[in-house]
Amino acid sequence: QPCSCCKKTIRTPKNPYTRHQSAARSLPNSFFVKDDAELRYGLSVNKLVEVSDGRGYRIDRLKYSKAVLLPEVRDLLEDMGNDYADALEGTDSEGTVFRVTSMTRTDDQQRSLRRRNRNATRSKSTHSYGASFDIAFMDRANDDANCNRPTREIEKLLVRYQNEGKILIIPEG
Repeated sequence: QPCSCCKKTIRTPKNPYTRHQSAARSLPNSFFVKDDAELRYGLSVNKLVEVSDGRGYRIDRLKYSKAVLLPEVRDLLEDMGNDYADALEGTDSEGTVFRVTSMTRTDDQQRSLRRRNRNATRSKSTHSYGASFDIAFMDRANDDANCNRPTREIEKLLVRYQNEGKILIIPEG
């Protein structure tokens, strides 16, 4: 069973969504991805890059988003994955990865998601700028490991990255 990574299992300070939106718009390559044509354009000019599984993380089957991010956000995800894997190295939780459950959404995907997810914003989502990704679970490498260490390590990682000004956290239920 996966370990959950939500506001019920970790304690992290929440940032106002308006601050999150402002940060997303201010990234160097940021642009609003209205539809699939703009998503393809972003990929063709390298404003967006494809993302695949990496050390310390894996990409879930994405239903309401595409596995693409701004290049600097993909690099951040890779750094976080490496730091998470390093933190678990040599423990009974070694090999546990965090699961990325959402990335870049078109405006249409955001509207569809809003119909079924009360956390989905009605305003312009930071996911539509290629600037956000969601972490919902940690997948344990073996059944002997419990959820305590992976949960505490992801919490420490998120808080450290936020304190360093690299991310803004918005915990969801």
